[in-house]
Order: sequence, then C-alpha cells, then structure tokens
Amino acid sequence: MKTFCFHEIGDQPNPYCVNPKSFVEFAKTHQEDRFHFDDGRKGIYTYWPLILENLAFKPVMFMVPNFLKGLIPEHEKYTDFLNYKDVEFLISQGFELGSHSLTHCDLTKLPEISLKEELIFSKKWLEDRFKVEVTKFSYPYGRINETVKKLAEKTYKHCYSLDSPLGEQRELILAKQNP
Repeated sequence: MKTFCFHEIGDQPNPYCVNPKSFVEFAKTHQEDRFHFDDGRKGIYTYWPLILENLAFKPVMFMVPNFLKGLIPEHEKYTDFLNYKDVEFLISQGFELGSHSLTHCDLTKLPEISLKEELIFSKKWLEDRFKVEVTKFSYPYGRINETVKKLAEKTYKHCYSLDSPLGEQRELILAKQNP
C-alpha cells in the first residue's frame, strides 16, 4: 500500500494543484492506497465528494492551527485555507485529522523548545478544538532531521514526509496535467 500526498484540488494554475478530473482518474486506479492532503487548502472542502467516493480508506487532512486561526505568514503563497466549520464538516464526512505543525515552519531550523511547541501544541490544539484524537503528523516541506524525527515519533503514532521521491513526483506529474 502506498501513501500519496496532495496539497490542492482545483483549477488554479499552480504546481501544487491537481485538477479534479486528473485526481479522479488517479484515485480510481489507486483506491486501495492512502491519500493525504497537506496544509488544509480550500479545494479539499470544495471537492470532498470526489475524494471520498473514489477511495477505500479515510483520507487524512494535515492541518496547521495558525492557518485555521487566520495567522498566515506573509511568505505563504496561498491564503485559501479551510476554516473551523469546513474542518468539522469534513471530519463528519469521514476525513481523519492530522497535524502539520503549529505554524508550518521548517522544523529542522528550530531550537528544541520551539520544536516542542510546534509539535505538542499543534496536536493539543487540534484535539481540543475538534474533539478527535490526532495520531498522525506530516512534516512541513518534508524536512526532517534526527531531532525532529525523535520528538515527532514521541508525540505521534504515525509521521509522514514528502522526502520520498514517489509522493513528490506523483503530485507534480498530476499537477502538470492541469489545462
């Protein structure tokens, strides 16, 4: 079983966006694989029926609490993130909630105290806000080192990174199919 990571479904002309038709075609041939959605972009909500009807397993949306709170740094290219109600609705429809850190920063550049805040506060905030257990974590930007890995594995049952070329290539191949 493979795990594929996506960021956005829609018609936006950006390298992280997969058009709905390409997504459905891909999902139909990978129904037994797992699908993750990093960052919590709005397209997940817009196209949730397409996502759920084509997958055998619950998709996971990896959320950034600060994005949900509207605290989006200036360097972020995109601002069309899910809101509280969107996330609650998607959970009610069968999506699983995972953490993508508190602020979506490069965890490998943080001192240990800040790293703990990013990993632990994110998990606690998501669990308290949405009343679900958060057991999965996706490393922002796919960046990881031994310190980050050890603390993440202490905090979460399952941790994922885009370091694997397959996940990254698959996403980019699909994105290039946008009209």
